[in-house]
Amino acid sequence: DLHSFPTRRSSDLPDYPAALYQAGLSLFRLRRYGDAAVLFERFVETVPSEVGATRVLGHCYYSLGDYEEALLHYERVLAARPKSVETLRGYALCHMRLGREERALELLARVLELRPEHASAEAWTAQILYDLGRSEEALAHADRARSLEPFEPWHWFLASRVLSDLARDEEALVARRRFEELDRVAQEVRRLEGALLHDPRRLAPWLRLAELHRSIGDVASLRGALARAMSLDPGSLELRLFALDALEGLGDKAGARVAAAALEEACPDRPEAWRRLIGFYRALGDRAGEERAVARLESLRGR
Repeated sequence: DLHSFPTRRSSDLPDYPAALYQAGLSLFRLRRYGDAAVLFERFVETVPSEVGATRVLGHCYYSLGDYEEALLHYERVLAARPKSVETLRGYALCHMRLGREERALELLARVLELRPEHASAEAWTAQILYDLGRSEEALAHADRARSLEPFEPWHWFLASRVLSDLARDEEALVARRRFEELDRVAQEVRRLEGALLHDPRRLAPWLRLAELHRSIGDVASLRGALARAMSLDPGSLELRLFALDALEGLGDKAGARVAAAALEEACPDRPEAWRRLIGFYRALGDRAGEERAVARLESLRGR
């Protein structure tokens, strides 16, 4: 969000804009919203022309429950950047919190016009419509939120409430159970990610994250956790076998092929690796890969 700033050292400028901005972002990510707000306020005082870059200050006020102040700041940001999607979303939620539901719906519709795949805007639209007793309308938005972010627990909880209100009890129960499953996983994921902030080179938390993401079918997050784990233990046969099993089991053919190639490269002298690769390539219908794995296994047996 930042434009260019003076290049002098921060020690020469106690209110050096870039330092204030980055420190504010760090505090916001740590959920220290009050402290972050102080730095962003100093930032705006120092470079008022950059107010358009400070939607996070509005988010700070919102997170602290100061919706009126957040509303005013979002308006200042929007005056500079009228198409800032996240500012519009925050602005809409302030109106919702202040009891102006119809205005909030208008603003969320604008968010979706600018970014049709904004899952949070879909979910909040569903929430407001549900609260207004318009559950039929709410369901379409809740379904869209689930399709865009299928591993977000809130979307399933919201869908379960809307479906129950529409007397679609069996579907509501399915959604509720999926919410409970995803919520349990999300809580453990947050705990592990918090621990990794302090020590990102611990292997065990990354392995557990991979298992959790696998359990709910979240391929993208599984890939990310596996990549970090493999960077910490690049020669592990067990880890690479797990990666291949997990990705293949979730139907991620492209990811499984990458995992198979990595297994070949990392464990060229391990018979267990080639036995697994024979089965993988055979199931895939990859005749060349299967023949290569068979030949390598036979050469290892002949040593």
